Amino acid sequence: MKGFVVAALGAATFGITSAAPAAWAAKIYGIAEVAGAQRLVTWDSANPSVLLSDVPITNLPAGETIRGMDFSAISFPGATPRLYGIGAGVDQYANVYQIFDQAAAAIALKLPYLGDPIAIASGEHYGVTSFGSDALRSVNDAGRLTGYSTVTNSGSGDGAVAYAIGDHNEGRTPHAVHLFNRFAVDTAIDVLGRISLIGSPRPITTIGSLGADFDDAGAIDAARGDNNETIYAALLPAGQTQSNFYVLDQQTGQANLIGRIGNGVLISAMAVTPLPPIPEPAPLWLIATGLAAWMLSGGPWESRR
Repeated sequence: MKGFVVAALGAATFGITSAAPAAWAAKIYGIAEVAGAQRLVTWDSANPSVLLSDVPITNLPAGETIRGMDFSAISFPGATPRLYGIGAGVDQYANVYQIFDQAAAAIALKLPYLGDPIAIASGEHYGVTSFGSDALRSVNDAGRLTGYSTVTNSGSGDGAVAYAIGDHNEGRTPHAVHLFNRFAVDTAIDVLGRISLIGSPRPITTIGSLGADFDDAGAIDAARGDNNETIYAALLPAGQTQSNFYVLDQQTGQANLIGRIGNGVLISAMAVTPLPPIPEPAPLWLIATGLAAWMLSGGPWESRR
């Protein structure tokens, strides 16, 4: 019977481990800059050279452009992600938009103003990341962090950033223009770093070099907010006009090339279609342990004795 228990437990354990998801190709949304206008494009992370869709972004005020975007975080399976963008250019404000991806166009709808202060725009290039289920955070080339609501068109400054004391880039002025969670890319020195939200200014710790020289346009993102997720990047090699798609190594900072985006487009913002959080594995192991204990105690044969 012990042999049967071991075999059954092995089968149960195999069933649990084999339930892990297979390699997942992410659907990527990007903003392409085309002839003075912005278009919403999509591609598959495994095949960035083929655009899945390409539609104009409409309903923005004249002179306003989307500087960065991200999906709201998914807190439970089945939740519908919402795509938000930070727009600026018309006046001194950074406005929050929800972007609706339609068949013929992407409609940018400014969130309602309900009396809370609107964030002040600063800098030209923004890295935007979701922050909880109803907020965004950005970092920009002016060295500022800003928080935004995704309920109303509102936001406020969240402090400046600076390289941490003791970091080998201490004393340099940060030029962080891409942001996912706490990971940031500084295109002035082409490094990946991590921002701490404790301290004033917010300290950046350098992880390592991207391995190439990049200009400011682009973005980084991942499918979940977890720090162990694959970080994708749309980056513009210095002096070029067409963006490439990369995976960033979280341990070294290295940007590993996947391929060119589309037939050659300039991507200024990017968001990865989100996945729900991975459930903790502990309950599954408890089930397996309980099954083993039950079978060792007699299991279904106990009542026959």
